[in-house]
Amino acid sequence: MDYFQGSVAQEDVKFVTDIVTESVIGENFSKLMIFIEATKYVEDATAFTTVATGITMAEVTKDNYSLVTKGLLKSWLDDFFAEQLSAVAYLVTVTPDLTDVVVWDPDVLVEAFGLLKGQAYFKTACITSPVSTVETYLPAAAVDLAELCDADPATSGPALLPFVITDPATITTDPVYAALVTAEADAYGVYYPNINHNVALLQLGIALSVINGSGTAVGNNFDYAATDSIDASGAAGAPLSVITQTLLKGLNIAYCKYVGEPNGTAIIVGAKTINGKNVAAYWLVAYCNYVNKVYTAKYITKIGVFRNDKAYQGILLIMSSTIQKFVDAGRLTNFVVTAPAFDKLPSGTDTIIVPNAWTADFLDNVRYVQVYGQLTIGG
Repeated sequence: MDYFQGSVAQEDVKFVTDIVTESVIGENFSKLMIFIEATKYVEDATAFTTVATGITMAEVTKDNYSLVTKGLLKSWLDDFFAEQLSAVAYLVTVTPDLTDVVVWDPDVLVEAFGLLKGQAYFKTACITSPVSTVETYLPAAAVDLAELCDADPATSGPALLPFVITDPATITTDPVYAALVTAEADAYGVYYPNINHNVALLQLGIALSVINGSGTAVGNNFDYAATDSIDASGAAGAPLSVITQTLLKGLNIAYCKYVGEPNGTAIIVGAKTINGKNVAAYWLVAYCNYVNKVYTAKYITKIGVFRNDKAYQGILLIMSSTIQKFVDAGRLTNFVVTAPAFDKLPSGTDTIIVPNAWTADFLDNVRYVQVYGQLTIGG
């Protein structure tokens, strides 16, 4: 017998539970956006939806990217998804396929960037030159994207770009690197002499593969994480000479180097942009600023929140709670809230300005170890 049907439990006791789907604040800081040509590297056009005139977008994961993409773009996504399972990449079309007749015009990229930049912190562009029988990354597209990212560090990390010139001793003549330097544009670039790879995307995938003590992947190592997905950056996978490594380090160009264990794992060496910005540190700060802005906005738009010490302490608590997560994760140390007392703040009627609110030290990776020892032999 079914004792539930017609019972007090069924008819006279009510439980009403709403299911609410809520976006995670800051999740865009763990996503990638790739700007592409309309059809050149697209296998399944039905995966794309229209954003605006000339702009379409598709969301791909490890499960479906190989069905949606082909050619060079698929190879780049092979790198991105090689070491992680859950990240999301957005593919955004910003130009017709380039040919000898159809030339690069950055206007649609600028429009698409303005519309979509907040959806993914990390960005690159898979756009190739039509003037060569060999696929060649288009320097102009690299520079245009790098400049857009430079101008909006609150929502965009450095453009993630490949340097693929055959001889690393002539790295300064790599077309993409040379164009970035000429334009004084910044980017994170990895030297790897194979057009089919964008190893910067592999490094991003590695960084996103581990959730740290903050509950996010934000601030994870952007180099020195072993992988079996690449070889060293020399010809045919050979190690680079010390001279070449020194050259690349001096230019803040990352490269690949073997760990030294028998199974041939390698690491990416170099976590700075070509202008010397530590990618992980800027990623962490941008995330904290973004999350704190959103939560503070939610707080001050509640009824009954006034410009007083209670509101001030609430704002400082939001700030501290976010930053403390990265102290707990081991990425920050010596965190101190240095904000002055409320009555010491600059005066105002509806504005709170907090000078020198906090300080902390960023703990970077270990990249060099030297150990001395002593062995005593009895006589």
